[in-house]
Amino acid sequence: INRLWAIANDSDRPLRPSRVVEPLPHKAPPEWRDGPIPTGNLTRREKLMAMKFETVNQFGDDNLSKALDTYDRAIELAQDRDLLVELKLGKGRVVESYKSNSDALEYYNGLYDNFSHYHRVPNRLAWFLATHSNATIRDGERALQLAREAANNSGWQNPSILDTLAQAI
Repeated sequence: INRLWAIANDSDRPLRPSRVVEPLPHKAPPEWRDGPIPTGNLTRREKLMAMKFETVNQFGDDNLSKALDTYDRAIELAQDRDLLVELKLGKGRVVESYKSNSDALEYYNGLYDNFSHYHRVPNRLAWFLATHSNATIRDGERALQLAREAANNSGWQNPSILDTLAQAI
């Protein structure tokens, strides 16, 4: 943390441009990318992941209400806690886009209250609080606390969480 802080405060240090990164390919199998949830001999987890990918298509089409409904159906069906957390975090991204800032903050706080031991949950809330464009939502102190918690939960090995920690600083 001290190294990041020193770099951030070193005004004489020239900034180097970020490297260009190609977008990752869609994680869903090709037959899941377009259209409704696939049918066939899929496991429960595969069906729920298909629903998650369906929301990506809905989200891309600006059909946010339908994306929220799809996430709600998938969350109801999820029995695996890790998958449940992943689905709830995905729903949070839609809530951020579709609802008010206070609704999104309330959603993430509720998620944190129930799933704070999953490193991705405090990380997402920390990122939301550290980078939000609305100054009334931003809370640097809490974001830093949450980012440190997420880093501790992940053994300080997750680059995404370290990025959140840098933003919070």
